[in-house]
Amino acid sequence: MLIKTQGIVVSFIKFHETSIICKIYTETLGLQSYIVNGVRKHGKKSNMALYQPLSILDLVVYHKPNQSLHRIGELKSAYPFQSVFIHPIKIAIGLFITEMVSKTIKEGESHEDIYTFLKHSILELDCMKEGFENFHLVFLIQFAEFLGFTITSSTDILLVRNNYGKYQTTEPAIAILELLIQKGYSENLSVRNTERRMALELLINFYKYHFETMADINSIKVLQEMNQ
Repeated sequence: MLIKTQGIVVSFIKFHETSIICKIYTETLGLQSYIVNGVRKHGKKSNMALYQPLSILDLVVYHKPNQSLHRIGELKSAYPFQSVFIHPIKIAIGLFITEMVSKTIKEGESHEDIYTFLKHSILELDCMKEGFENFHLVFLIQFAEFLGFTITSSTDILLVRNNYGKYQTTEPAIAILELLIQKGYSENLSVRNTERRMALELLINFYKYHFETMADINSIKVLQEMNQ
């Protein structure tokens, strides 16, 4: 069946010589995988840029229930980004966001409220001109609510820390998290990189406590290198 929807590109992998398999979190169908043939073909105008992670697309897709791989009939960019694909730190944050989505959401689960949150967060990141170095921390705090384990204060995180296993942290890192929980994306905090790393470690272990099979987050290293 043909379905018109909007979607956010999560990732893609190369498939054969000229094709890709792309994961897209759609507004209507949740996380789905699509095979796109010939998009990497030499000598042909390519629209590979549309499949860059975080791209927001207007889509018409061929969807067959109970199948794991689908096809795209039509697509176009739904939003012309100004900075997300240009600024090095924002690129690293984008990779982190999409990796967290891929490791916490199962394919086929449809939650329009998650889509709305992801889209709002991406557009917010694109518009921010400064103070976005802590964006990934706020994202994790707010994303948790949509996954079923709301963070209302730093106490929630510390309780999990004590159960999951003690690891290094500091009072400033806790204070930073508490402020970000209350203020959200709008809070422009000046944070030392060491404290930001500790705050991120607290949040990642909080997620791992709720997703016991979660593997290491590969994009963290890039994010930390950019956020010096």
